[in-house]
Order: sequence, then structure tokens, then C-alpha cells
Amino acid sequence: MAILKHWYGKGASQQNIAGKVVCRGNGSQQCRQKSLGDEWPIDQRLANCRLPVCQSAGFLACLQPYHTKHVDDSRDLCHFYLDDYRFETTWNKLNAALIHLRRYWAVMTPDFSLYPQWPAVVNQWNTYRSRWLGRWWQRQGLRVIPTVNWSDEASHAYCFDGIPPGQIVTIGVPDARRQYVVERYRDGVDAMCERLSPRLVIVYGRSPMAIEAPSLEVVPDWYQLRGLSSRLQSGYVCR
Repeated sequence: MAILKHWYGKGASQQNIAGKVVCRGNGSQQCRQKSLGDEWPIDQRLANCRLPVCQSAGFLACLQPYHTKHVDDSRDLCHFYLDDYRFETTWNKLNAALIHLRRYWAVMTPDFSLYPQWPAVVNQWNTYRSRWLGRWWQRQGLRVIPTVNWSDEASHAYCFDGIPPGQIVTIGVPDARRQYVVERYRDGVDAMCERLSPRLVIVYGRSPMAIEAPSLEVVPDWYQLRGLSSRLQSGYVCR
């Protein structure tokens, strides 16, 4: 089992957020508007809320998908490497999602999809939503790790905004059976390392290339369904 370090301290943020951002009933939209306008610094390139740099804390981590029924709050980390519809409730039902997420030791930010064929504004919106939720969860006392996602080279202009350099981030490996997908992935990884200089990259899947940063590969369950498990050891692979 791999040991991950340098995580956001849970107790440190709770005193700062008490009473400031409270959503009740169906007031999620009003809560988002108030919080953005009154509480959080804005990155003018995309109006992304900046994520605070993670503070040091050591622990043993085990990745579990969103809405896992049985969670160990002493080690489990919630990921969103799922179809988008499975975690839209994180945005549409803020309080209900927050109650569930408090069961985990820490959470990754949602991996809302970005596609080259989509209009840029849609990809920017999904990037913005991921940053907003990460910031808001931190204000509610959750330990948070930013998920980095991109589509094509044009998306590099905004997809890293709102994430300070030098912290832990996570990325998902796309279907690498097509060469053009691998090339887009390689370009994005190189741009991410240059822009963010992450202290650790948690890789969900098997990276088809070396990452110029400390990295930890996590073998997804679906690798077994695609017959890829024979190429990997079960569990965690540290580089």
C-alpha cells in the first residue's frame, strides 16, 4: 500500500468557514452566486476559484468511487473517474453530496468531461465547476485534491487555471488504443508538469508515457474487464 503525503489539513479550515457559506433546501444556485461574489478570489482568465495549497499530512489511501456504500474514513479517497451523470449531484444537490463526501478521508474534485469537439465555452464551464466544487468543499472542511483534465492543445489555455503549483494533483488515463488520443494525453501531461510542477501525480490507470514528476499509478477495476490486468500488478504501482 502506497503512502501519500502533503494533504490539506482538515481541522485547519473549519474555523475559517463556520457560518459563512450555508446552503439550505434547494438554494444551491443562490449559494454559489453569493460565495463567488463575496468570499473567494477570482482568476480572471477563467473566473476560477483558486484552490489553496495543500498542507502536510501523511496517511494510507485507497481510492473509492463516488457513492461507495461502505467507506473507511481513515483512509478512503473519493474519485470521480466515472460517467458524468453519476456525479452531477455534486453540482445540482450540493448539500446531499456534501453529506456523502464527509464519509471519506479525502475527496478528489469531479472529473467533468472535456472533449475537443465540444464548444470551448462548454469545456471551460466544466473546468470551472470542478474548481468551484473543490474550493467550496475545502471551505466546508473537506480534504481536497484537484483533478486535472484537458481536451486538446487549445484547452491548455484554461484547464490548469485555479490550481497553484507544487501540490498533489490527479489525472485519469484515457483509452490509449488510439494514437491521436495518446498524443493529446502526452501533450497535456507535459503542459501540466511545466505549468503546475506537481509534488505528486496520482494517475488513475496505466500511463502510456513517463511523467516528469513523482507519480503513483492506481490500477482501476475496469482494467480487468478489458484484459489489461495481466500487464500490471494488482493494486498500486509507485514510480
